[in-house]
Amino acid sequence: KNPLVITNDRELDYYGIKDLCSTVDYCINNSSTTKDVNAVYLKKYKISEVIQKFVELNDLEPHYKIESEGGIRYTGNGRKLNELPINLLGLDYNLKNYNESI
Repeated sequence: KNPLVITNDRELDYYGIKDLCSTVDYCINNSSTTKDVNAVYLKKYKISEVIQKFVELNDLEPHYKIESEGGIRYTGNGRKLNELPINLLGLDYNLKNYNESI
């Protein structure tokens, strides 16, 4: 079995589908002074960190390798979202319960 190869281990944004649904629902059903909200968590993770979290939360064997690190960060600012009264489940929950979203 060939390992997953991470060609540029860098920070990206990740957001769970259940949290996205809650965010969209809130924005549609509540008049808000905020016209735009980045659907991103405040904490940023490298690709390898998300894979490692997924592996640990789901009791899997790690099977990946990092080919190189760095590159452009593709991250947004989650400050506005964090100020809204939405109960987000968070990245760990969404990684652990990924089957519920499929």
